Amino acid sequence: MKKMTGTVVIFAAAAALIAFSGIGGARAALTYRSENLTARVETSDIGVGLVENGTAVAVQEKGSSDGTEVTGTLLNDLSEIVPGKVYKEELSVVNAGDYPAYMRVTIKKYWKDADVQKCRNLSPDFIKLHFPENSGWVRDEEASTAEREVFYYTSLVAPDQTTDLLADQLMVDQAVATKVTQSRETEGAFTTITTAYDYNGYQVCLEAKADAIQDHSTEKAAVSVWGSKVHVDEEAGTLRLE
Repeated sequence: MKKMTGTVVIFAAAAALIAFSGIGGARAALTYRSENLTARVETSDIGVGLVENGTAVAVQEKGSSDGTEVTGTLLNDLSEIVPGKVYKEELSVVNAGDYPAYMRVTIKKYWKDADVQKCRNLSPDFIKLHFPENSGWVRDEEASTAEREVFYYTSLVAPDQTTDLLADQLMVDQAVATKVTQSRETEGAFTTITTAYDYNGYQVCLEAKADAIQDHSTEKAAVSVWGSKVHVDEEAGTLRLE
């Protein structure tokens, strides 16, 4: 894979998911899928949506019981990203169905090359998404990795209610500019040193998916749908990981 040379780290525009451009025309997408069990509440009565900076950007309305993924555009006003600069990126989930539901969000962050291929040798740690403390979301430490983070909302979400913010800020660590590769070329008495920024020309990608399950037989539903063991206090309307 050929590296570009220069003194500024430039991020190319991505074709899908969340991506940022240093050259303009940034577009991004947020995807999600809603899956649930059929019990007292039919699948068609459960809906879920993802909210970015106060606007619902992707919503699966009630009646969409096939679990099909949908996309919504994000960050249309962002034309560039500067490493080290903090950008507003407030993400939350809304209950778009008829019945209370419990919510889960899975976030993935990674890099892609100019051919839109995922780069496994580039670190997702430079992509910083800030998660506020005491927000009502709990991180599943066992299911989370450097690339993927899984969060559960600990309170039952009523119809039309929006959760607390899961994330509020996004930044690419300016330390990314310190990752360089140098090459030397000697011709006669002259030596040329070329510095290639390891992350130059790569795409920053952030993917989020939200899932909702019913408020009836929730512990069984969590195992069946999420593969997770949870404890639910039905009287208090709260959930915690086991």
